[in-house]
Amino acid sequence: MVNSLSYVIFYAYLLYLFPCMVYYLFSNLNGWMYVCLQSHRERSG
Repeated sequence: MVNSLSYVIFYAYLLYLFPCMVYYLFSNLNGWMYVCLQSHRERSG
């Protein structure tokens, strides 16, 4: 039997970290897309 308080803390921790992870992933994605577009532009240009 797991303590319900630990579940609450775990979910609160996840909810706290989730936006940070999403922001990190999106910033990386933007950088990757920028590099991709730059290389594509060089090839086409």
